[in-house]
Amino acid sequence: MSVSLVPCCSDCGADVRPPAEEVCALPLQPLSDDEEGSPASPVLTSKSRLEALTNVFPEESLVRSITLRKSLQQFGILWRMPMAHMSQTMANFYDWSEPAQGYDYFLAHAWRTSGWLKYFSLLFYSSHNFLLILMFVVAFIMYAICMLDLLPTLGYIRLVALDWTCPENEPHPGCPLGPWLLVGGFLAVVAGLLIAPYLPSFCTSSDLCFVDAACIHQADPEKKQAGVDAIAGFLSKSRQLRILWSPPYFSRWIMAQWSSSRHLDICWRHAISNSNFERLDHRLWCVFEIAAYRKVHHPRSQSLDRELILTLILVHILILLLMIIILLLLLIIIVILIVILIVILIVIISTSDITIMVTIIVSSTSTSSPFILTIMIIINTIIIIVIIAVVVIVIGVLLGIVVAHCHLLLDHTVVMGIIVTFPVVTIILHIAIVFLIIVIVIVTLFIISTTTASVTTLYFRCHLHDSHRSHPSVMKITVGIMVVIIIIIIIIIIVFVIVTVTVTVILVSPLPQQPPPSLPPPPPHLLLLVVVTATVLMMAVNPRGALVLAPMFVERTVLLVVFGAFTMAGFFWIIDANNYDPRVKAIFVAFNPLILLVHFLRSNARDKTTLLQDLERFDLENVHCSLDSDREFVMAAIDRWYGSRKAFTEYVRGPLRQELLNSATRFSTTYIFWMTAPAIVAALEDHLALWKARVPVRAAAAHFVAVVLGDYALWMSLCMRMLIALCFYFDAKCRWKIVDYLMTVLIHVIFCGSAFVGELIGTEASRRGLWTACAFMVFAGALLLGMMKASFPDFRWLECRKLKCFTQDKTEGTM
Repeated sequence: MSVSLVPCCSDCGADVRPPAEEVCALPLQPLSDDEEGSPASPVLTSKSRLEALTNVFPEESLVRSITLRKSLQQFGILWRMPMAHMSQTMANFYDWSEPAQGYDYFLAHAWRTSGWLKYFSLLFYSSHNFLLILMFVVAFIMYAICMLDLLPTLGYIRLVALDWTCPENEPHPGCPLGPWLLVGGFLAVVAGLLIAPYLPSFCTSSDLCFVDAACIHQADPEKKQAGVDAIAGFLSKSRQLRILWSPPYFSRWIMAQWSSSRHLDICWRHAISNSNFERLDHRLWCVFEIAAYRKVHHPRSQSLDRELILTLILVHILILLLMIIILLLLLIIIVILIVILIVILIVIISTSDITIMVTIIVSSTSTSSPFILTIMIIINTIIIIVIIAVVVIVIGVLLGIVVAHCHLLLDHTVVMGIIVTFPVVTIILHIAIVFLIIVIVIVTLFIISTTTASVTTLYFRCHLHDSHRSHPSVMKITVGIMVVIIIIIIIIIIVFVIVTVTVTVILVSPLPQQPPPSLPPPPPHLLLLVVVTATVLMMAVNPRGALVLAPMFVERTVLLVVFGAFTMAGFFWIIDANNYDPRVKAIFVAFNPLILLVHFLRSNARDKTTLLQDLERFDLENVHCSLDSDREFVMAAIDRWYGSRKAFTEYVRGPLRQELLNSATRFSTTYIFWMTAPAIVAALEDHLALWKARVPVRAAAAHFVAVVLGDYALWMSLCMRMLIALCFYFDAKCRWKIVDYLMTVLIHVIFCGSAFVGELIGTEASRRGLWTACAFMVFAGALLLGMMKASFPDFRWLECRKLKCFTQDKTEGTM
């Protein structure tokens, strides 16, 4: 009989069957009395199969994982290979996987969906941060190379900043311009997509995932059967069920690969033995699969959440006190090293040289030029940011490890008694300790950074006034002090890490590996507990068993927008570099390919809205199946795990739909920034042209703040968010196609008009002055931040409003 051990979809026609693999599956039979204790029975009974499928503790030899990066190698052949040929030609996929303890992702997908779509979606999702960093690193490298005039100039552009204008020298009036930043950024994206699947593990976060084709043996029927029976256990070991959603996913019969968790068990197993898949009116299997995963990873109760949150607060207080002691010890070490340095200088160097050096350092702040003072500020800022980042990261690691075992370190009765009795005092003490740590870090770093800045000032003063010829030993002292300061910083970091790791090992080493059964296992993302407040808020939700509905059209849309934006930037460069009539640019803007992407995004958002509406009106009683045995099998599983069919229907309509709504209607802020990244690179191209035309520093700063940051980085991100929000809200297909196309054109005009207004304001702000440019940047940033903090950018209020209207229409129609 035809069976696929992975989600396999097909059309519902009578003559169409899913691409499948021949597997011998034994039918379910009732358990007779004489077979009750006969393990040697050749027929697997209903009871034995039920016990096998409900087991959430699979054999360790069956738990295998593959990194997401490895599954994307060879241009995603693992995702593109048709399942009909899987067991015959690609059985070695099983060798790609390795034994594991759990999974970061359980990837659920429909094999009927295009393999290339899944490949590009997962590729960009897993590497978008790396690609963004690579693109800007390459762009800045090209920026430096162009500043050194190592690449030719291919055009000239007219730019204005403050009261400065480009020179009008013949035969090339304007600022010298070359497309090298755009070319470098584009090539970096393409090369990054090619090398991302081959990055080493230390360059990426953990991405162990369950992919059916690689983690379940596809050639050996016995191993395949064992892997299928262990699906519930695989689910219980997965931190996130990531649904690679596409229209075929919920519109076809899809085998519930991951849904044989605690309550899918018997129904899915019987469906394998009777694989006459027909389309269901309300996609019972798909909805049930998702609900099954949520049942395995059920959220904790609110009372337990509150207890754990309050316990974490006290644990943070104890750990932060420990951090204060460590930082005080570091401060003492710094003071001792400085004293030793002074003693060495007094012994080795003559008194006259020390007097000259001290006089120059003391008088530097009052007599230095603005350039030297700027260098002092930059050095202070860089040192403080770098070392505070190191300290905070190490504190976060220690907090995460200890918080994971806090229920073993503390008595909950005592903890709850203290915190519940004095909640305000506890919170104030917590905040005070955090503030005290910050103060100590800043004071400690101020000593180091001030010394470094003074030495830098000494160097520049000696260099500018040619003092190094009359006082050569002063420059030797300068170099020596800088070397010693660098050594001190390295020693501080090493000592801090050693002490932190030692304390962590002492606290954690005697703890058992398994947590007590009365408390939930520790959350998986402990390294995110860097900020204490974020830790408490993170534990307020369910961080385990995340259910994410990931529409694949999102990554595809972002990639299309990125490459389309690079193309548009190239055309704009040609128009500007050749000083074409501005009307040519206006015509190109009016007919740019973005309008096609707007229509494409609206159509994809329409599928998502249909899915959410189907969940809203889901009714288990209206579900039909071609085989009565299959229907009874599903209903029996529902009754067992949800108590009743009505309870299951309410669960799908309520918590499940809301959870899917929260994940499916979010559009990542990083993706928004990605869509504006090519425009930022193009703005940096113009900024480079200003520098090559020898623009004054103040004019260049005004252009950078107003145009590069204010307009292209912040205002364009705001316009992109508005564009996506409009596409999600006005996704309904109109009765007349012409109206539908006009809606797309209207959204496109609104986006282009908003972007044009931002460009006009940014250009005018760069002409008015540096403070005006800063004001525009702050204004654009405030608007963007407000949209990010509100519910509007996640489109949840839009979807809730639409679903509410849909429910009202349905109610009125039934009256």
